Amino acid sequence: MTSQLGAAISPLIVVPIQVRYGWRASFWLFGILGVVWAAVWFAWFRDSPAEKAGVTPAELREIGVDGSGAHGGLPWSMAFRNATFWRVAIIGTCYVSVIAFFQSWLQTYSFAATATASRRWCSRRCRMSSEPARTASAASRATGWCAGTA
Repeated sequence: MTSQLGAAISPLIVVPIQVRYGWRASFWLFGILGVVWAAVWFAWFRDSPAEKAGVTPAELREIGVDGSGAHGGLPWSMAFRNATFWRVAIIGTCYVSVIAFFQSWLQTYSFAATATASRRWCSRRCRMSSEPARTASAASRATGWCAGTA
C-alpha cells in the first residue's frame, strides 16, 4: 500500500524540486535518501529475532526461537501445497502484469482507441436520428453531438 501512496505523493514533492533546482536535483535527493534508508535498514534489520538487540529471552520463548538464532521457518514443500500460497502468487502475478500494462502500453492504445470510439459513437448517433437530414443536421449542431459529421 505504501508504494502506491508514494507514487501518489511523489509528484507533489518532485515537481517543486525540479522547478526550483532542475530535474537532476530530484534524482540526487532521492538517491541520497535511498542510501540513507538502506544504511538505517541494514543497521536495524536482522534475520532472526535472537540476533536483534532488545529482544528478551521471554519474547524469544514466546515466539518459539531458541537463543542460538536458529528459528524454524515454513518449509517450501509445505508452502507449495498451501492453497493460500498459490492464491497470493496468482494475485501478485496478475497485479504486476496489469501495472506493467498500464504503465507501458495503455497510454498509447487508449488515446487511439478513445479517439476512434468517440468518432464511431458520434457517427452512429447522427445516423440513428429519425429526423430529416436538414433537421438532424441543425439539431446535431445545436446539441454538439456530431460536430463535423453532418
